[in-house]
Amino acid sequence: MSIKLRLKYQFRSWRAYWSLWRVPRWLGLLPARVAILASVGAMAVLYIVGVSNVSTAGYEVQKLELKIAELNSSNKKIETELAAAESLTAISVRLSAVNMVSAGKVTRLKAAAPSLVAQR
Repeated sequence: MSIKLRLKYQFRSWRAYWSLWRVPRWLGLLPARVAILASVGAMAVLYIVGVSNVSTAGYEVQKLELKIAELNSSNKKIETELAAAESLTAISVRLSAVNMVSAGKVTRLKAAAPSLVAQR
């Protein structure tokens, strides 16, 4: 059988199938049509609102991720400044700026009598 005839008979069978299919009588009434149209419209609106909420949340997450990266770089910069300020060379420079000198020989005192501790 040729393709042309095959398509012709297939189209006829589909047309015969659709001619047998009937819409229920209640579906043809105006209130049913309005209800179907309203429900389809409501679903479309809910879908659009949902997509909008998801895209807004994605945008906010992206902004927060950028802020986290910015704060991490700021934190690393502060940590390097802190390490530089805590170094011994920086401390000695600051001490000499306020006219402080290092202590010379440290003398430790020894107690003449042993320390007494109250006992219960």
